[in-house]
Amino acid sequence: MTPEEREQLIQRYQSGGTSLNEALQAITRESLDRAPVGEWSARQIIHHVADAEVLRSAQLRILLGGRKVANPSVRPGPRLEHYQRPLEASLDLLRAAIEANLVLLRCLPAGEWVRPDPNGDSGNFSIEEWLRRAANHAHQHAEQVRNLIADA
Repeated sequence: MTPEEREQLIQRYQSGGTSLNEALQAITRESLDRAPVGEWSARQIIHHVADAEVLRSAQLRILLGGRKVANPSVRPGPRLEHYQRPLEASLDLLRAAIEANLVLLRCLPAGEWVRPDPNGDSGNFSIEEWLRRAANHAHQHAEQVRNLIADA
Protein backbone atom coordinates (compact mmCIF):
# COMPACT_ATOMS: atom_id res chain seq x y z
CA MET A 1 0.00 0.00 0.00
CA THR A 2 1.39 3.38 -0.92
CA PRO A 3 1.44 6.30 1.52
CA GLU A 4 -1.23 7.99 -0.64
CA GLU A 5 -3.50 4.93 -0.47
CA ARG A 6 -3.01 4.79 3.30
CA GLU A 7 -3.90 8.47 3.64
CA GLN A 8 -7.08 7.96 1.61
CA LEU A 9 -8.10 5.09 3.88
CA ILE A 10 -7.25 7.12 6.99
CA GLN A 11 -9.43 9.97 5.72
CA ARG A 12 -12.26 7.54 4.96
CA TYR A 13 -11.91 6.06 8.45
CA GLN A 14 -11.95 9.57 9.93
CA SER A 15 -15.20 10.46 8.14
CA GLY A 16 -17.04 7.29 9.16
CA GLY A 17 -18.44 8.71 12.38
CA THR A 18 -19.62 11.83 10.58
CA SER A 19 -21.33 9.71 7.93
CA LEU A 20 -23.12 7.75 10.64
CA ASN A 21 -24.15 10.92 12.48
CA GLU A 22 -25.51 12.45 9.26
CA ALA A 23 -27.56 9.34 8.54
CA LEU A 24 -28.86 9.38 12.10
CA GLN A 25 -30.02 13.01 11.78
CA ALA A 26 -32.69 11.92 9.31
CA ILE A 27 -34.17 9.41 11.77
CA THR A 28 -36.98 10.60 14.01
CA ARG A 29 -37.09 9.60 17.68
CA GLU A 30 -40.21 7.61 16.90
CA SER A 31 -38.51 5.59 14.16
CA LEU A 32 -35.21 5.03 15.97
CA ASP A 33 -36.25 1.54 17.05
CA ARG A 34 -38.21 0.52 13.96
CA ALA A 35 -36.79 -2.01 11.55
CA PRO A 36 -38.08 -4.61 9.13
CA VAL A 37 -38.36 -8.09 10.63
CA GLY A 38 -34.92 -9.63 10.95
CA GLU A 39 -33.10 -6.30 10.43
CA TRP A 40 -31.41 -4.03 12.96
CA SER A 41 -32.92 -0.72 14.01
CA ALA A 42 -30.95 2.50 13.75
CA ARG A 43 -30.37 2.40 17.52
CA GLN A 44 -28.95 -1.13 17.31
CA ILE A 45 -26.72 -0.17 14.39
CA ILE A 46 -25.23 2.80 16.27
CA HIS A 47 -24.49 0.71 19.36
CA HIS A 48 -22.97 -2.05 17.21
CA VAL A 49 -20.62 0.38 15.44
CA ALA A 50 -19.48 1.93 18.75
CA ASP A 51 -18.92 -1.48 20.34
CA ALA A 52 -17.05 -2.71 17.27
CA GLU A 53 -14.84 0.38 17.34
CA VAL A 54 -13.84 -0.30 20.94
CA LEU A 55 -12.77 -3.82 19.96
CA ARG A 56 -11.07 -2.52 16.84
CA SER A 57 -9.15 -0.03 19.02
CA ALA A 58 -7.88 -2.87 21.19
CA GLN A 59 -6.84 -4.80 18.08
CA LEU A 60 -4.83 -1.85 16.81
CA ARG A 61 -2.97 -1.56 20.08
CA ILE A 62 -2.26 -5.29 20.14
CA LEU A 63 -0.90 -5.11 16.61
CA LEU A 64 1.25 -2.09 17.48
CA GLY A 65 2.61 -4.05 20.43
CA GLY A 66 3.70 -6.81 18.06
CA ARG A 67 1.43 -9.43 19.60
CA LYS A 68 -0.72 -11.98 17.88
CA VAL A 69 -4.38 -11.20 17.32
CA ALA A 70 -6.12 -14.47 18.01
CA ASN A 71 -9.23 -13.57 16.06
CA PRO A 72 -8.95 -10.50 13.83
CA SER A 73 -12.64 -10.30 12.98
CA VAL A 74 -14.60 -7.93 15.17
CA ARG A 75 -17.68 -9.42 16.76
CA PRO A 76 -19.02 -7.30 19.60
CA GLY A 77 -20.35 -9.30 22.49
CA PRO A 78 -23.55 -7.57 23.69
CA ARG A 79 -26.80 -9.17 22.65
CA LEU A 80 -29.31 -7.05 20.79
CA GLU A 81 -31.40 -6.46 23.91
CA HIS A 82 -28.41 -4.60 25.37
CA TYR A 83 -28.71 -2.24 22.43
CA GLN A 84 -31.89 -0.59 23.73
CA ARG A 85 -29.96 1.91 25.84
CA PRO A 86 -29.67 5.63 25.01
CA LEU A 87 -27.38 6.56 22.12
CA GLU A 88 -25.38 9.48 23.51
CA ALA A 89 -22.70 7.49 25.33
CA SER A 90 -22.15 5.20 22.34
CA LEU A 91 -21.85 8.17 19.98
CA ASP A 92 -19.33 9.81 22.32
CA LEU A 93 -17.40 6.54 22.61
CA LEU A 94 -17.32 6.10 18.83
CA ARG A 95 -16.03 9.64 18.33
CA ALA A 96 -13.35 9.27 21.02
CA ALA A 97 -12.16 5.88 19.76
CA ILE A 98 -11.83 7.12 16.19
CA GLU A 99 -9.96 10.25 17.31
CA ALA A 100 -7.56 8.24 19.48
CA ASN A 101 -6.93 5.72 16.70
CA LEU A 102 -6.29 8.50 14.22
CA VAL A 103 -3.56 9.93 16.45
CA LEU A 104 -1.86 6.53 16.52
CA LEU A 105 -2.22 5.95 12.78
CA ARG A 106 -0.91 9.37 11.83
CA CYS A 107 2.22 9.00 13.93
CA LEU A 108 3.24 5.54 12.66
CA PRO A 109 6.64 5.54 10.97
CA ALA A 110 6.86 3.85 7.57
CA GLY A 111 8.40 0.72 9.08
CA GLU A 112 5.34 0.05 11.22
CA TRP A 113 3.11 -0.23 8.17
CA VAL A 114 5.36 -2.81 6.52
CA ARG A 115 6.39 -4.67 9.68
CA PRO A 116 5.84 -8.41 9.33
CA ASP A 117 2.45 -9.57 10.53
CA PRO A 118 2.83 -10.84 14.13
CA ASN A 119 0.28 -13.54 13.36
CA GLY A 120 2.66 -14.99 10.78
CA ASP A 121 0.07 -17.12 9.02
CA SER A 122 -1.45 -17.10 5.56
CA GLY A 123 -4.39 -15.06 6.85
CA ASN A 124 -2.21 -11.99 7.38
CA PHE A 125 -3.72 -9.40 9.62
CA SER A 126 -1.48 -6.38 9.61
CA ILE A 127 -2.02 -2.77 10.53
CA GLU A 128 -2.75 -2.09 6.86
CA GLU A 129 -5.44 -4.79 6.87
CA TRP A 130 -6.83 -3.32 10.09
CA LEU A 131 -7.12 0.04 8.33
CA ARG A 132 -8.76 -1.47 5.24
CA ARG A 133 -11.49 -3.02 7.41
CA ALA A 134 -11.89 -0.03 9.71
CA ALA A 135 -12.13 2.53 6.90
CA ASN A 136 -15.46 1.26 5.61
CA HIS A 137 -17.25 -0.14 8.64
CA ALA A 138 -19.09 2.99 9.83
CA HIS A 139 -19.84 4.02 6.23
CA GLN A 140 -21.44 0.65 5.52
CA HIS A 141 -23.65 0.99 8.57
CA ALA A 142 -24.49 4.61 7.75
CA GLU A 143 -25.81 3.30 4.44
CA GLN A 144 -27.80 0.70 6.35
CA VAL A 145 -29.40 3.51 8.42
CA ARG A 146 -30.17 5.50 5.25
CA ASN A 147 -31.84 2.41 3.79
CA LEU A 148 -34.02 2.13 6.89
CA ILE A 149 -35.22 5.68 6.22
CA ALA A 150 -35.86 4.96 2.56
CA ASP A 151 -37.86 1.82 3.44
CA ALA A 152 -39.98 3.62 6.04
